[in-house]
Amino acid sequence: MADNVIEGNQNGAPVVNPEMERITATILKSTIEAIPLLTMDNYSLWKDRVDNMLDLQNLNDSLTKNDGFLTSSQDTQLRAIIVAKLDSSVHINIINSENKKDARLIWKSIIKYFALAEGSNRAR
Repeated sequence: MADNVIEGNQNGAPVVNPEMERITATILKSTIEAIPLLTMDNYSLWKDRVDNMLDLQNLNDSLTKNDGFLTSSQDTQLRAIIVAKLDSSVHINIINSENKKDARLIWKSIIKYFALAEGSNRAR
């Protein structure tokens, strides 16, 4: 059961703990604000911070696994966060007409782009 849910009321329905809900929202806001713009020089740091944000929302597997699934609302929220955290020089290489409305495709494009970039840097 989620940390912000108390076992249940008399009817057995879960009761949300408002204090935990507020703390969780504050932590999530701080975590999102701590994600830097993704540039060609900070992929490792950026990915670690995005992974933390995904873990807080229990969305890591939903976004990153091949069999993952995002609801429409989750997709919209993640897309908004991820795209907002891309430097314009990276954005132009990641976002295209095929993936711009799909957080999972954007994520795959980021991973692929930086895997190729790291590979070419090692070859030098």
